[in-house]
Amino acid sequence: MELVKAKTALLSVYDKTGLIELARALRKHGIKIYASGGTCQALRDAKIEVTEAQELTKTPEAFHGRMKTLSFPLMSGILFRREAPEDLQTVEALGITPVDIVAVNFYPFPTTPVAELPVDLIDIGGPCLLRAAAKNFASTVSLVSPDDYLDFAKELDRHQGATSLEFRKDQARKTYQATCEYDQRIFSAFTAEETIPLRYGENPHQEARITKDHSSMGIPHALQLQGKEMSYNNYLDADQAWMLMSELVLHVEGKQECSALVVKHGNPCGIAITSTLKEALGLAIEGDPISAFGGIVALSKTVNEETAQLLTEKFYEIILAPDFDGEALKILQAKKNLRLLKIPLYSAEDFKKMGPKHLSLVGGELSCQRDLGADHEFTLVGGKSWPAKFHDQRLFMFGSLAVKAIKSNAICLVGKKDKALVLAGMGAGNPNRVLSLQEAARQAKNSSLSIPMGELVLFSDAFFPFKDSIELAHENGISWIVEPGGSIKDQEVIAAANSLSLGLIFTGRRHFNH
Repeated sequence: MELVKAKTALLSVYDKTGLIELARALRKHGIKIYASGGTCQALRDAKIEVTEAQELTKTPEAFHGRMKTLSFPLMSGILFRREAPEDLQTVEALGITPVDIVAVNFYPFPTTPVAELPVDLIDIGGPCLLRAAAKNFASTVSLVSPDDYLDFAKELDRHQGATSLEFRKDQARKTYQATCEYDQRIFSAFTAEETIPLRYGENPHQEARITKDHSSMGIPHALQLQGKEMSYNNYLDADQAWMLMSELVLHVEGKQECSALVVKHGNPCGIAITSTLKEALGLAIEGDPISAFGGIVALSKTVNEETAQLLTEKFYEIILAPDFDGEALKILQAKKNLRLLKIPLYSAEDFKKMGPKHLSLVGGELSCQRDLGADHEFTLVGGKSWPAKFHDQRLFMFGSLAVKAIKSNAICLVGKKDKALVLAGMGAGNPNRVLSLQEAARQAKNSSLSIPMGELVLFSDAFFPFKDSIELAHENGISWIVEPGGSIKDQEVIAAANSLSLGLIFTGRRHFNH
């Protein structure tokens, strides 16, 4: 443990919490205090002996406070190497005062985006002084937070006015963490293209806003052709809808096909891929017409007149599409509040550019790589052999994309209506998988799509932990199940599928979605 006796300290703090106690701890051990501006005045008001920082900087404050503590003499007093004879000679020759302790905190730059960039709250001198002290932790103490003042005072008492190398190094670590976080806040302010207040948040009593980044990609950058202002929930659902639509086009939709889907409260309640846009929209609505009311519609092709006419028959919040032709716009303009968003489909390159998902927590933030792409490996592990109609894996990729877009626990039933691929039923967001399966089966049975249950394929976002779901699927007439596998009771589940002659397929990929 290398102890270094402290003789001088520089204090320059915006947040004056604990300042007086810190100064008294320094004076208790005979440490001379230099302070800048308001810090100096606060110490004088408390009758604490202090010298103005100008004695170190050799220059007055200037430019309305933009230049206070930055200077060659002061930075030299922090950075010179106490163990290097040539540095000691230079310090003496130049009349530089050594600075052993630097206690600084920063101007309060906003932690959330604001309409106008507050450049005068970008602290320059504070981070420079602290980084210099942290770099020279072999000899110098950096104090970046009032939370550390008490431990520092105890350290001085423990070593009769000296500090240990371990303490100084730990303070250096805290300093670089603080300067990193401070710079990140400033960076975020510069890279935030625009912050827009929204009418309200998830509910009317909550405030909300959206911040656009500098990219040109995504729902925040979509061109709104008409309709009311986008809401917080609109942005969430539209983002979900366009991600799913773009993946369907990229992985499943054929060149001569069109796709349509409806999202409500973060879940796709209808999906269809077929030969015309109007037919795809009709089938997506048929999957769950009650839930489709007030939903968000996404379409993979330019909206034409006949599709627009169908869109006027129900209330929808938003229509998302790559484009709208002139006749379609004329028809849809009759619904003045209907939001029309023109947005290009995401390409394979766009998906590669997408960063992780972020979720704010109290006290932190989670980030997670996005769950992108369709499943491509389907291994038959139990039950009957592959039927000819399943040799085309498009239905399986369609189902895998649908189920991963549904909130966990997620179950969906997909199948073919003539040549169209459709979502026939889904269960979402339940705390157990059996409830989601019951919901999906009930919806599929009541759907006007009228696809026999034995012709549907059940997809689960995660493995079945028990055979009860296999038995329930069989009771509802379901013949085929696709799930990730991976349960410790996989063999029990496979045995149940075999005994019931129910086809069981493993993908090896889980798709939880919270």
